[in-house]
Amino acid sequence: MCSEDKQRLETLWVWHALWLTRIDAKIAAVQPRQAVAFRRRHRVTPPGGAKGTPGVYVGRVLVTGEAYDATHRANR
Repeated sequence: MCSEDKQRLETLWVWHALWLTRIDAKIAAVQPRQAVAFRRRHRVTPPGGAKGTPGVYVGRVLVTGEAYDATHRANR
């Protein structure tokens, strides 16, 4: 192998290392954004409904809405 070939291979090796560093940095920047998007797409629906209405289980019945409080249960 002549010295010219060796120089070219070393140059290619340096460029390769630089590109791998750039690619790794971009992957590291994208992963948190993708994790947030994944959690948003796979969010579990709360038991009160799709809008996230607060729900409270009273015995066997699910009571939802903001108007419910402990006095309703005591007055039955």
